[in-house]
Amino acid sequence: MAVDLSTTSEQSLIITTQQGTDSSVWDDDNKYQIRKISHTGLLVWSSAALVGKPTPHGLKTRLKNDKLEIQLSTNDVMYWIK
Repeated sequence: MAVDLSTTSEQSLIITTQQGTDSSVWDDDNKYQIRKISHTGLLVWSSAALVGKPTPHGLKTRLKNDKLEIQLSTNDVMYWIK
């Protein structure tokens, strides 16, 4: 979970989600996404399915030139969303 720093009030959250269960090592039916949730808890947007499972502490945000950048690592790839 990370905070959208592009505004100073009513900030949104950037989260990763999982659809499916980790019921076994061979369970490959899980779908992972990045989602933006408004300050009221409503879904603002969600990504397509990610390649790999997000890693612990792998979600980072920063402001560069007043634009939000998101970095996310999974067990297979690294994403840098501008």
